[in-house]
Amino acid sequence: MPGLANNRHCAAGQAAVQSAAASIRAGMDQLIIAGGVNSASTSPRSRIQVDGEWVDWFPPTHPDRPDAPNLDMSITVGWNAAVKAGISREEMDAWALRSHRNAIAAIDEGRFKEEIVPIETRMGFSRSTSIRAGTPAWKSWPRSSRCIRKLRASRSRRAMPAAPTTVLPC
Repeated sequence: MPGLANNRHCAAGQAAVQSAAASIRAGMDQLIIAGGVNSASTSPRSRIQVDGEWVDWFPPTHPDRPDAPNLDMSITVGWNAAVKAGISREEMDAWALRSHRNAIAAIDEGRFKEEIVPIETRMGFSRSTSIRAGTPAWKSWPRSSRCIRKLRASRSRRAMPAAPTTVLPC
């Protein structure tokens, strides 16, 4: 069974599914299990108070530029996509709020009961803490000095482990 590794950081799972679909469409394969593994929250870069010397192991996805810094996806993806598509701050806020409400409703209704598997942690979380219900609180959330005016915490991705997988049949 052949395997493939790609360096797409947060988009590794999506890139794996795209490659699998292209291979099936080209007639090279008939059935592929594709997915990505991401453990950003447990990586050495995100760990605090780790013994030893710092090793910059995180390979960049592209050359670092002011309009596309290789370690700031909020600018590289979020800001550039918003500018290109002409999306306003209000439109982003409305979409983010709807997305959070839909995620909470789906979890509360048990729609993903078989797919979302709680993992015991030291902090005791059995459900995502990045999904926020109720009135949006992002107006009061602190912003980084590097944050661009259209981007804020309501739309930010958190560093969380994930390993989504799908089966693509011919």
